[in-house]
Amino acid sequence: YVTAAFTVYLATKYLAKQFPVLETVELVYFSALAVIIGFAVRYVGKSEFTTTPLDYLVIFIALVSGILLNEIPGRTDVGLMAIKLIILFYGCELVTMHMKRAWNILNVSTVVTLALLSVRGLL
Repeated sequence: YVTAAFTVYLATKYLAKQFPVLETVELVYFSALAVIIGFAVRYVGKSEFTTTPLDYLVIFIALVSGILLNEIPGRTDVGLMAIKLIILFYGCELVTMHMKRAWNILNVSTVVTLALLSVRGLL
């Protein structure tokens, strides 16, 4: 989860300013990811993933606050980051539910990525 948060923060704050065309790519990517996660939650076999009313409330508040904060100059990044983080957090939850072992290639690559982002963020 920390790696996802780091990635969204750094991509929104720094990468989007350097390459404005990535905003369109991110919009398509996160829209597709949200649809795929929705289908996975709904249609993938017997899953332990259950949605509660609190989940719907969090999604509603994040989307509404993301849209409202998008209208305030200087605060557009916060709303977009919140929406991206919620999509990624639900995706991370789905992936971690289906992992068989504690240490696998996904965990190792996540630790390496987190270490690189930490070093890069400090420099």
